[in-house]
Amino acid sequence: MPIYLIGIVIGIFFLKKISVEFALFQGLSSDLLIYLLVIDAAFTGLLHLYNARISLDYQYKKYLWMSLFLTSASMVLSVFFILFPFSDQRYMGRIWGGFLPLLCLICYIVYTLIKKAPAIPNYRFWRFGIFYSLPLIPHGLALVLMGQCDRIMIQHFNGAYDVGIYSLAANVSIILLVISQSLDSSWGVWFFEKMSHQRIEDIYHKSSEYIALFTAVGVLLIAAAPDIIRIMSSGEYWAAKDVVIVLLWGNYFSFLYLSIVHYEYFYNKTYLVLIGTVLSATLNVGLNYYTIPLYGYMAAAYTTLVSYVLNFLFHYVIIFFLYKHRPLNVYTTFLYIFYTAIAGSISLLYQNEYVLRYGIVMIILLLVYRMNYISVNTKWKKILMRYKNRGVQ
Repeated sequence: MPIYLIGIVIGIFFLKKISVEFALFQGLSSDLLIYLLVIDAAFTGLLHLYNARISLDYQYKKYLWMSLFLTSASMVLSVFFILFPFSDQRYMGRIWGGFLPLLCLICYIVYTLIKKAPAIPNYRFWRFGIFYSLPLIPHGLALVLMGQCDRIMIQHFNGAYDVGIYSLAANVSIILLVISQSLDSSWGVWFFEKMSHQRIEDIYHKSSEYIALFTAVGVLLIAAAPDIIRIMSSGEYWAAKDVVIVLLWGNYFSFLYLSIVHYEYFYNKTYLVLIGTVLSATLNVGLNYYTIPLYGYMAAAYTTLVSYVLNFLFHYVIIFFLYKHRPLNVYTTFLYIFYTAIAGSISLLYQNEYVLRYGIVMIILLLVYRMNYISVNTKWKKILMRYKNRGVQ
């Protein structure tokens, strides 16, 4: 908590100059608007930090109530501010409506943390926290770069219309990313608990079931993606149907990366996380620079996919050779990737063939279920045989 507050103070110290330059760049004149947005971002970071802490203590009810309060209060206040005090500046009503509930929640969090904090701070923890977290700062910036450089470069090379198509596809593909991050918040807690007891085999076996679950979700979303685009947009933006499928592929590999990167966090090798992300972001920017002028926004989707695939492979190789762990079952993971690729290919080629598209997806889901069922049954049979052999002895 003190380290985080120091970071906020340092950020606010340089905020005035940054906010003025940003306002000039965006055509905005309100310093208050910039301050609110940046402070809101800082508070959101603290909220995520606290959510991670209560997740480690399995306080999911507290997490649920905080999320419910923030969502409902933000919605009610935003509607009120947009309709009444800020009817002529509705964007300000939306900002204040989201900021005030977050401010109340942060006051509660800070009070709770200060009440539980020791009278004399442990500087050993500070030192560990600083060295552990420092590589994650450029890691986070590289992730932001990967998420935004596509649109910036499409805008530069192709114009606003292509950015609109790509942005629509990116917004739909975020659904899968949100699901993966939500699952990861639980998987990460369970992973660290097992690693602390050296139950590596448990992680290895459960990872197949975990990936099977996400594969089923991913395949369904990939199949439905063209229809989601049709529902959400007018015909002039339906070109996003091709883009969203490729971006969903990329987010699937982002999930695979998230499922194994906890090994590096557990062994305090956060610099390896940074290296992988920086290499992926650099590759993404470089490929975008050369391919977008030639092939347009579709190239940006494929370069994003390539970057996520290589990021996953980089971390898999590091974990396998450096730590001598098998983070995933290679055979089943390869099959799940293959099934996802089949679902994506069918969705790309047969967007108007609903029966064929959803029929093949149902077959894939049955195959995923069958694979997982056999895997779980085999594991339980081995456990039962082990206990029977002990009984005979």
